[in-house]
Amino acid sequence: MARKKTYYALWDEQYGRRMATGCNCTTKTEVKEQLWDYYEPDRKEIFLTNNIRKVTLQLLLEIGEFTLEQSDVPFDDEY
Repeated sequence: MARKKTYYALWDEQYGRRMATGCNCTTKTEVKEQLWDYYEPDRKEIFLTNNIRKVTLQLLLEIGEFTLEQSDVPFDDEY
């Protein structure tokens, strides 16, 4: 039996909308990498590192006031 695919998206709590960054990623690692890129060029100042392994996805979400959504079907990609 095939495993169901999970899709992720980021809800921006400040603006009340879904972000293009991370939309329809299929792993939390993908979400983390896209969110890490989103914070560039200020991430050294924000996180005091340029090393993605030194931060957690949860920290990236909290700093940006994002909620990680998940679904069994792809999210609508209109922002």
